[in-house]
Amino acid sequence: MAAEFPQLCEAETAVISRLIGSHVQRLATIAHGDGVCTTHIPAQPTTVRTE
Repeated sequence: MAAEFPQLCEAETAVISRLIGSHVQRLATIAHGDGVCTTHIPAQPTTVRTE
């Protein structure tokens, strides 16, 4: 399916980015001949609450 509709991979990347509120990067896709889709999601810095 990914090979026929590569725009699905782009849409998935955009949805992930919107959900976490951060830029994500697609590293590999089945649509481009890779074995799996791989997405880099950067670690978010943790906030420390002080009271």
